[in-house]
Amino acid sequence: MTYYFLKDGNKLLAYAKSIIPIKSSHVNVLLKRFNDVTYAVVYGNVVVAVVQGILTCLGFFIFGVQSPLIWGIVTLFTSLIPFLGAVVVWLPASIFLIVAGYSSGDGLTLLRGIGLLLFGLLFISSIDNILKPRLIGGRANLHPALVLLGVIGGLSALGIIGLVIGPVLIALAATTITIASRSKLLRNY
Repeated sequence: MTYYFLKDGNKLLAYAKSIIPIKSSHVNVLLKRFNDVTYAVVYGNVVVAVVQGILTCLGFFIFGVQSPLIWGIVTLFTSLIPFLGAVVVWLPASIFLIVAGYSSGDGLTLLRGIGLLLFGLLFISSIDNILKPRLIGGRANLHPALVLLGVIGGLSALGIIGLVIGPVLIALAATTITIASRSKLLRNY
Protein backbone atom coordinates (compact mmCIF):
# COMPACT_ATOMS: atom_id res chain seq x y z
CA MET A 1 0.00 0.00 0.00
CA THR A 2 2.82 2.40 0.85
CA TYR A 3 4.32 1.89 -2.60
CA TYR A 4 1.04 2.74 -4.34
CA PHE A 5 0.37 5.70 -2.06
CA LEU A 6 3.80 7.08 -2.88
CA LYS A 7 3.47 6.29 -6.58
CA ASP A 8 -0.11 7.47 -7.14
CA GLY A 9 -0.70 9.60 -4.05
CA ASN A 10 -1.19 12.86 -5.95
CA LYS A 11 -3.79 11.28 -8.24
CA LEU A 12 -5.63 9.77 -5.28
CA LEU A 13 -5.55 13.09 -3.44
CA ALA A 14 -6.91 14.99 -6.45
CA TYR A 15 -9.66 12.42 -6.86
CA ALA A 16 -10.55 12.56 -3.16
CA LYS A 17 -10.72 16.36 -3.30
CA SER A 18 -13.03 16.20 -6.32
CA ILE A 19 -15.58 13.84 -4.74
CA ILE A 20 -15.79 15.23 -1.20
CA PRO A 21 -19.08 17.17 -1.07
CA ILE A 22 -17.86 20.27 0.79
CA LYS A 23 -16.17 23.53 -0.18
CA SER A 24 -12.63 23.14 -1.46
CA SER A 25 -11.32 25.47 1.24
CA HIS A 26 -12.81 23.15 3.87
CA VAL A 27 -11.37 20.11 2.09
CA ASN A 28 -7.93 21.74 2.24
CA VAL A 29 -8.36 22.37 5.98
CA LEU A 30 -9.37 18.74 6.55
CA LEU A 31 -6.48 17.38 4.49
CA LYS A 32 -3.97 19.60 6.30
CA ARG A 33 -5.41 18.45 9.62
CA PHE A 34 -5.16 14.80 8.51
CA ASN A 35 -1.51 15.33 7.57
CA ASP A 36 -0.68 17.15 10.83
CA VAL A 37 -2.31 14.54 13.07
CA THR A 38 -0.80 11.60 11.18
CA TYR A 39 2.63 13.17 11.56
CA ALA A 40 1.99 13.81 15.27
CA VAL A 41 0.92 10.21 15.90
CA VAL A 42 3.98 8.77 14.16
CA TYR A 43 6.25 11.30 15.91
CA GLY A 44 4.69 10.54 19.31
CA ASN A 45 5.08 6.78 18.86
CA VAL A 46 8.73 7.08 17.83
CA VAL A 47 9.64 9.47 20.66
CA VAL A 48 7.94 7.25 23.26
CA ALA A 49 9.75 4.19 21.87
CA VAL A 50 13.10 6.00 22.16
CA VAL A 51 12.32 7.07 25.74
CA GLN A 52 11.28 3.54 26.68
CA GLY A 53 14.49 2.20 25.15
CA ILE A 54 16.56 4.67 27.16
CA LEU A 55 14.68 3.87 30.37
CA THR A 56 15.13 0.14 29.80
CA CYS A 57 18.84 0.64 29.19
CA LEU A 58 19.06 2.67 32.40
CA GLY A 59 17.04 0.14 34.41
CA PHE A 60 19.09 -2.78 33.17
CA PHE A 61 22.29 -0.90 34.01
CA ILE A 62 21.07 -0.01 37.52
CA PHE A 63 19.88 -3.54 38.30
CA GLY A 64 22.89 -5.31 36.79
CA VAL A 65 21.45 -6.97 33.70
CA GLN A 66 24.11 -7.74 31.11
CA SER A 67 24.23 -5.74 27.85
CA PRO A 68 21.86 -2.91 28.83
CA LEU A 69 22.54 -0.95 25.63
CA ILE A 70 21.58 -3.87 23.40
CA TRP A 71 18.43 -4.51 25.44
CA GLY A 72 17.58 -0.81 25.26
CA ILE A 73 17.77 -0.94 21.47
CA VAL A 74 15.64 -4.11 21.40
CA THR A 75 13.11 -2.33 23.62
CA LEU A 76 13.05 0.65 21.27
CA PHE A 77 11.94 -1.62 18.43
CA THR A 78 9.48 -3.70 20.47
CA SER A 79 7.93 -0.48 21.78
CA LEU A 80 6.89 0.36 18.24
CA ILE A 81 4.92 -2.89 17.98
CA PRO A 82 1.44 -2.66 19.52
CA PHE A 83 0.55 -5.29 22.13
CA LEU A 84 4.21 -6.15 22.58
CA GLY A 85 5.85 -2.99 23.76
CA ALA A 86 8.65 -2.65 26.26
CA VAL A 87 7.16 -5.19 28.66
CA VAL A 88 8.33 -8.11 26.51
CA VAL A 89 11.91 -7.12 27.28
CA TRP A 90 11.97 -5.96 30.90
CA LEU A 91 9.40 -8.39 32.36
CA PRO A 92 11.23 -11.61 31.39
CA ALA A 93 14.51 -10.11 32.64
CA SER A 94 12.97 -9.21 36.01
CA ILE A 95 11.30 -12.63 36.32
CA PHE A 96 14.60 -14.31 35.48
CA LEU A 97 16.39 -12.34 38.21
CA ILE A 98 13.65 -13.10 40.74
CA VAL A 99 13.65 -16.82 39.96
CA ALA A 100 17.47 -17.00 39.88
CA GLY A 101 17.72 -15.16 43.19
CA TYR A 102 15.03 -17.27 44.86
CA SER A 103 16.30 -20.63 43.61
CA SER A 104 19.93 -19.92 44.48
CA GLY A 105 19.16 -18.25 47.78
CA ASP A 106 20.90 -15.08 46.59
CA GLY A 107 18.95 -12.27 48.24
CA LEU A 108 20.73 -9.55 46.25
CA THR A 109 19.70 -11.06 42.90
CA LEU A 110 16.16 -11.46 44.19
CA LEU A 111 16.08 -7.78 45.22
CA ARG A 112 17.53 -6.74 41.84
CA GLY A 113 14.71 -8.67 40.11
CA ILE A 114 12.04 -7.08 42.29
CA GLY A 115 13.62 -3.67 41.76
CA LEU A 116 13.64 -4.14 37.99
CA LEU A 117 10.02 -5.29 38.10
CA LEU A 118 8.98 -2.16 40.00
CA PHE A 119 11.12 0.08 37.77
CA GLY A 120 9.51 -1.46 34.70
CA LEU A 121 5.99 -1.05 36.02
CA LEU A 122 6.42 2.45 37.40
CA PHE A 123 8.68 4.01 34.78
CA ILE A 124 9.29 2.06 31.59
CA SER A 125 5.72 1.01 30.78
CA SER A 126 3.94 3.90 32.51
CA ILE A 127 5.74 6.55 30.47
CA ASP A 128 3.74 5.41 27.45
CA ASN A 129 0.46 6.44 29.09
CA ILE A 130 1.82 9.79 30.23
CA LEU A 131 4.03 10.91 27.37
CA LYS A 132 2.17 9.71 24.27
CA PRO A 133 -1.08 11.67 24.81
CA ARG A 134 0.92 14.81 25.62
CA LEU A 135 3.23 14.50 22.61
CA ILE A 136 0.50 13.65 20.13
CA GLY A 137 -1.91 16.16 21.63
CA GLY A 138 0.68 18.92 21.64
CA ARG A 139 1.82 18.39 18.06
CA ALA A 140 -1.69 17.70 16.74
CA ASN A 141 -3.22 20.52 18.77
CA LEU A 142 -5.64 18.11 20.44
CA HIS A 143 -6.48 17.72 24.10
CA PRO A 144 -4.66 14.68 25.57
CA ALA A 145 -8.00 13.18 26.65
CA LEU A 146 -9.17 13.19 23.02
CA VAL A 147 -5.91 11.55 21.94
CA LEU A 148 -6.32 8.87 24.60
CA LEU A 149 -9.94 8.34 23.54
CA GLY A 150 -8.83 8.07 19.92
CA VAL A 151 -6.08 5.57 20.72
CA ILE A 152 -8.27 3.35 22.90
CA GLY A 153 -11.32 3.61 20.65
CA GLY A 154 -9.28 3.07 17.51
CA LEU A 155 -7.51 0.10 19.03
CA SER A 156 -10.74 -1.57 20.12
CA ALA A 157 -12.57 -0.83 16.85
CA LEU A 158 -9.82 -1.32 14.29
CA GLY A 159 -7.09 -3.31 16.00
CA ILE A 160 -3.43 -2.39 15.66
CA ILE A 161 -3.95 0.14 12.86
CA GLY A 162 -6.43 1.91 15.14
CA LEU A 163 -3.50 3.27 17.17
CA VAL A 164 -2.84 5.64 14.28
CA ILE A 165 -6.29 5.93 12.70
CA GLY A 166 -8.18 6.52 15.98
CA PRO A 167 -6.54 9.86 16.86
CA VAL A 168 -6.69 10.92 13.20
CA LEU A 169 -10.44 10.25 13.07
CA ILE A 170 -11.00 12.14 16.34
CA ALA A 171 -9.04 15.11 14.97
CA LEU A 172 -10.94 15.06 11.68
CA ALA A 173 -14.26 14.89 13.52
CA ALA A 174 -13.25 17.82 15.74
CA THR A 175 -12.12 19.80 12.69
CA THR A 176 -15.37 19.01 10.85
CA ILE A 177 -17.41 20.16 13.84
CA THR A 178 -15.35 23.37 14.05
CA ILE A 179 -15.83 24.06 10.33
CA ALA A 180 -19.57 23.37 10.58
CA SER A 181 -19.99 25.60 13.63
CA ARG A 182 -18.03 28.45 12.03
CA SER A 183 -20.06 28.15 8.81
CA LYS A 184 -23.29 28.22 10.79
CA LEU A 185 -22.14 31.31 12.72
CA LEU A 186 -21.26 33.08 9.47
CA ARG A 187 -24.66 32.26 7.95
CA ASN A 188 -26.44 33.69 11.00
CA TYR A 189 -24.75 37.10 10.58
